[in-house]
Amino acid sequence: MAGHLAAGDPLAAAGVAIDPATLVRLPVLSPRAGKVAVVEVDGFGNLITDGALPAGPRVRIAGHDIVVGRTFGDAPVGELVIYEDSAGDVAIAVNGGSAAAMLGVRTGDELELA
Repeated sequence: MAGHLAAGDPLAAAGVAIDPATLVRLPVLSPRAGKVAVVEVDGFGNLITDGALPAGPRVRIAGHDIVVGRTFGDAPVGELVIYEDSAGDVAIAVNGGSAAAMLGVRTGDELELA
């Protein structure tokens, strides 16, 4: 179906007609207060999360005081930073290291923010 839509075909040409009255609206899931899930660990050990960027200048995660920044350089070398990455996701990284290794987490784990 995606190929038909990408080619510009009308939705009806892509498959069986669907009665809009039979569609079900899915609930909007609200984020878990104070928690983020690790949805991906990239090749550098940066943690891509499903969270929102904290409002303050610092946050605590797993016993670590973390800078809320814009770039890795906002944290000293070897220290953690939480920031919005180029894809618009909130990520946790170590300036010059692996956040996954430092925090001992992997994809699917949850982190509590304090």
